[in-house]
Amino acid sequence: MQKTSLSLQAPPPWFWVLVVPFLFVLTAVTALVSFAIIGADARVNDNYYKEGRMINADFRAEEKARQLNILGDLSFDLKQNEVKLELANAPLFDDNISLFLRHPSDANRDTHLTLKRVSRTNSVVHYHANTPNSLLGRWYFRIENNHQDPWRLFGEIDLNSQTYFSLKARNTN
Repeated sequence: MQKTSLSLQAPPPWFWVLVVPFLFVLTAVTALVSFAIIGADARVNDNYYKEGRMINADFRAEEKARQLNILGDLSFDLKQNEVKLELANAPLFDDNISLFLRHPSDANRDTHLTLKRVSRTNSVVHYHANTPNSLLGRWYFRIENNHQDPWRLFGEIDLNSQTYFSLKARNTN
């Protein structure tokens, strides 16, 4: 009997010319698909009709604040991590006020705070809440009550340069 030996031989050069580009394309496609899935943008709300109706409700809330002539002062103490709100002419039955802080470029930093009433002197109501640590930067804010007869104040503040903001209901026109 004759012994046969199995020896492994390197594939011919043309094999590598065909396989290497295929492996490169396969790796690139896998990486791009995984990046697309991981970094997907937030979905757009496709219920445009309902959102359109909500815009009118938003204007009514801002108009209500203007009719009531709600004025106030919003102040942030970044060292103590707290926010204080003083409102004049606001309905006195609001025990809690919502403060929404929206970061212009990073939705993950958006914050909702519930400010609790701490005192009332004459027609001025004082509210307070603790804040997260990372509030530096520019923010859009919205202050609103949580009742069936809503009112809303809004504005923009840059906490790098100012920690105090005077509030006044704006015209919606």
